[in-house]
Amino acid sequence: MRGNKEELKKYLLLGILIFILSILLIRILSEKHLDDLHPEMPCDKYLIEKSDYLSVIPIYNNVNISENKEWCNFVLSFNKTIIMHGVYHTFNEFNEERDYQYINRGIKEFNDCFGFYPTEFKPPQLALSKKNKIFLEKEFGFKVHTWFSQRFHKVYHCNDSGMFPNWLADII
Repeated sequence: MRGNKEELKKYLLLGILIFILSILLIRILSEKHLDDLHPEMPCDKYLIEKSDYLSVIPIYNNVNISENKEWCNFVLSFNKTIIMHGVYHTFNEFNEERDYQYINRGIKEFNDCFGFYPTEFKPPQLALSKKNKIFLEKEFGFKVHTWFSQRFHKVYHCNDSGMFPNWLADII
C-alpha cells in the first residue's frame, strides 16, 4: 500500500513538472505582445522591435494618437500587428458598459493614425465584462484578447507595469 502512494506522488509531481514545462515552452514559442503604446508613454524601441503585437492606446491623457503623424508612421515602420488597447486606457475601462459612440471614438483615432481599422482588441488591465466582450465581438467583429491568451504569450509594457516586470517576462 505504501509503495502505491509513493508511486502516485512521483507521477503527480512528474505531471505537474510536464505541465509547467509545457506552458513555458508555449510562452517561448508564441508571439510577444507589447502593451500601452502611445506617444505620451515613453517606450524603448527594443521592446517594439522584439514584439509581434503592438497594443496601442488611441487616446491617453486626452492626447489623440492621430495628432502625431510622425509617431503613427514610426509605429507603422516596424510592420507589426497593431491592435487597439482600450479607448482611453482608464482603470477597469471595459468593466463598465460601453456603447457604439464610445468604441467608435477609439476606432476613429486608430484609423486616422494608421490608415486602417483595428480588427483585434485588448482591454486595459484585461478587465472586461462579459457583456462588453460579446458587444466587441459581435458588433465590431473584434478578435478580443483576454487574460487567458495573456497567460500563453510574453507580454511587455512600455512603462514596465505589467504583472511581471519586463526582465522577468523575458525569462518566463
